[in-house]
Amino acid sequence: MENFGGLALTIFSVFSLLIHIVLAFSVFLEAERTRRTYRKPLYLMGSTLWFFVILGTGMIGVFVFWFMHHFAPREETRGSALKP
Repeated sequence: MENFGGLALTIFSVFSLLIHIVLAFSVFLEAERTRRTYRKPLYLMGSTLWFFVILGTGMIGVFVFWFMHHFAPREETRGSALKP
C-alpha cells in the first residue's frame, strides 16, 4: 500500500502521454486537411510545428489551434474542395 502513490502517478503519466500523442496526431491531420482544402498555408505555423506544440501543451494548444483556425475569417470556398 505504501507504493500505491508511485503506481498511480505512473499510470496517470502514461495515460496523459497517450492523450497528448492522440491529440497531437489529430491536430496534425486536421492542419493538413485544412491546408489542402483551402490551398493556403496555415496561420502562424505549419502542421508539423503544431504537432509538437500540442504534444507539449495538450488541451491548451488544441484550444489555441481550434480558435485560430476555425474562427479565422476566410473567403467563401463552398464546393472548391471538390473541384480538381
